[in-house]
Amino acid sequence: MNIMKIGLLTAGILCASLYPAADTHAQTLEEKIGQMLMVAVTNFGQPKDTLLIDIADRNLGGVLFFQNNITSPEQITALTAELQDFADTPLFLSVDQEGGRVARLNANNGYSSTLPANFTGDVLKDVEATRGQAEIMARWIDEAGLNVNLAPVVDVNINSDSPAIGRLERSYSPNETVVADHAIAFMQEHAARDIITATKHFPGHGSAMSDSHFGFTDITSTWQERELTPYELIFDEFMPDMIMTGHLFHRNIDADYPASLSHKAVTEMLRDEMGYTGVVISDELFMQAITDNYSFDEALVLAVNSGTDILLFNRNLCTSHCGSDDPISLVRYAIDLIASRVDSGEIPAARIDASYARIMDLKNRRIPTSIDGGQTVPVTVALAQNFPNPFNPTTTIRWEMPEAGPVQLSVYNTMGQQVAELADEQLQAGVHQRVFNASGLASGIYVYRLTANGVTLSRTMTLVK
Repeated sequence: MNIMKIGLLTAGILCASLYPAADTHAQTLEEKIGQMLMVAVTNFGQPKDTLLIDIADRNLGGVLFFQNNITSPEQITALTAELQDFADTPLFLSVDQEGGRVARLNANNGYSSTLPANFTGDVLKDVEATRGQAEIMARWIDEAGLNVNLAPVVDVNINSDSPAIGRLERSYSPNETVVADHAIAFMQEHAARDIITATKHFPGHGSAMSDSHFGFTDITSTWQERELTPYELIFDEFMPDMIMTGHLFHRNIDADYPASLSHKAVTEMLRDEMGYTGVVISDELFMQAITDNYSFDEALVLAVNSGTDILLFNRNLCTSHCGSDDPISLVRYAIDLIASRVDSGEIPAARIDASYARIMDLKNRRIPTSIDGGQTVPVTVALAQNFPNPFNPTTTIRWEMPEAGPVQLSVYNTMGQQVAELADEQLQAGVHQRVFNASGLASGIYVYRLTANGVTLSRTMTLVK
């Protein structure tokens, strides 16, 4: 049984989530490692059930959404609210929303088509066009309950036929200053809505002759030092929330490892030489540039020891890569593996602490921990769920009243229809509770509303059967 403690919100903000400010000193080693993982998921079945366990029991740090996770604005908004309800520590909920071909929110799932970076940057040559596109996409992301956009691309378009960047119109320009100007405008519009952004792909994918999705990508002979200039110009303005490293091999940076697994690239170059102090996230670690050349265990250890803070995966179940014939939780496997290497001394404990501190600092700064202007009373709600699926439909709602008075407690579905009345009576000051049995209700999100001491508060809860 798992207990998730959630505070009540003022009425009128029925679907908003209230996240506790993260305590950077109260986590176990395994819980800290959990925050360093971001996984993708299928919306139903074993992957979804496992994800909920990973969130509730393993302190998973983030979830990545692809287009196949998103069918409509209403659906993704409900899904993000559901996942946040299971989290003790607020989740990073991320998409790749660059605009153009790489846009998970698009005309196929209830949004609109957007312009590619190359069109606003190199064809229109209009920073305000980039800003306008970014404002629209940031609003969509915000309204969907997402909080991380794995963009903008700051790769310089050195090779316009590069299969991963130039050919897909993902770079703003072959001019590094233009790239920086457009990226800054993009990030500013997201920051205005507290949406975290990730500049990518360090140290520069724009010259590459191959695509790291499909194999080893060596940029030694094509990379130019000016590919670092966008980062330097951005650092002059502000410190980016996140930087994503590419699976890019450059023997003069590191003769052994690609940037995403390289201590020389991440810690010595990006942090020590260039002065970056924010969160480093890897590119997706099941790309063939990694899987063709490193075992899963080796990639995990190298990525952590490189100085990378968040390890990104395009799935949350694992089989042969994790030494299993049947699908198992990738999150559980990764946590256990990394923790064992900390215990053996192969990964310094300080390495985990440093990443955890950076992640928590970003979450506390950029993910809302309260609803501005809302009136709250000292109320604690404990939701008890049994894992795995089906979940226990019996939920105990607890609240504390500072004064005696009339109390009303009701439960509503998302259509605003009352499905249960749990209290309508006079009660004394103190702690009270009512049991809500939802066995007769369908899976979904419900809202419970408490009126006590002249204050009305509401909160969402999720029922999964």
